[in-house]
Amino acid sequence: ASQGVVAGVNPKVLGLLSIFAVVVWLFIGFVATDVAMQYSQYITFLGGLAIVILGIISIRDAVHHISETKGDA
Repeated sequence: ASQGVVAGVNPKVLGLLSIFAVVVWLFIGFVATDVAMQYSQYITFLGGLAIVILGIISIRDAVHHISETKGDA
């Protein structure tokens, strides 16, 4: 919404579209939650696995960056 204000979009149209988007997102959330509950164990496992993998990648990149900048001093 803030990008629309900066771009000069009509505030009334922007407000209506924002409310519509929130209502649609709320409806999708209710429906998707009911469907996703049967897969909650898998979703939890994949989320945890993604956090571990991203953490390892972040540490690897940080170590690589530190070793590169150490030689430049």
